[in-house]
Amino acid sequence: MPEENHSKYTAHVLSQQSSNIANSIYNQHEHPHIYILIENLIYILSTNLNSVTNDEICNELKSSGFKNGNIRLDRDVFLKTLDLLPLVSQAIFNILKENAKKHTITYDEYYILSKKIDEMILHFNSGYVRGFMHIYQVETDKHLSDDLMELSVPIIKIDHHIGVCPLIGKIDAEKATNLMNKTIHNVVDKKIEFLIFDLTGIGSVEDSGLQLLFKAINSMKLVGTTIIFTGISSQIAMSSSLRNVNLSKIHVYPTVRDAVISLK
Repeated sequence: MPEENHSKYTAHVLSQQSSNIANSIYNQHEHPHIYILIENLIYILSTNLNSVTNDEICNELKSSGFKNGNIRLDRDVFLKTLDLLPLVSQAIFNILKENAKKHTITYDEYYILSKKIDEMILHFNSGYVRGFMHIYQVETDKHLSDDLMELSVPIIKIDHHIGVCPLIGKIDAEKATNLMNKTIHNVVDKKIEFLIFDLTGIGSVEDSGLQLLFKAINSMKLVGTTIIFTGISSQIAMSSSLRNVNLSKIHVYPTVRDAVISLK
């Protein structure tokens, strides 16, 4: 069956099952904002899935994400939402599997459709992060500080598929949010398969900022980018944010050189 028919069928399922899919990810009674956001995202996917993914659709997804993030949100709600967004595509395909008798799809067709949905979710996620960051700045009535601008360095591409993002200065939640948003755009635009976050130059780090950095891993996974950390100091390793993080499941190397050698 042609690819567009799979997209059309999936879009129909999403429009009919949006509430069920959202409920499978998050209990609507726990925090209505998160549930409504997920349900809205599924609806947006259903209305755009059958279209060619162009700049207009990408901008619409980012704009919708921005509106959902650009409201007064508790930081814990924001972080919880970031945890849940990567689960949306899996929940969608669980529903499709339940409907497999009505509509079959090959592995290759599944991969193409999955990639398209993941990229659409990533654009929404990018806008959501920018929206939260924007209102956070407005409500505190301040602009990005000089050291944040210093932190916002471009990703250095050292190979056709490897990028390095050196982090310097103090990292708090605001800076980590900005960095996260920037890297999400860059890995897509530059088609980076492996992104190395080098933490050697970090002066100090807040738990909330470190928490966001590690949450970036889930966002990058949506587009197939593997995150690698280098230069993790004893201060960071002993941070309370990492007490529940299984570092054995994260790619960690002493130096950038060690990380690059491992990828050759």
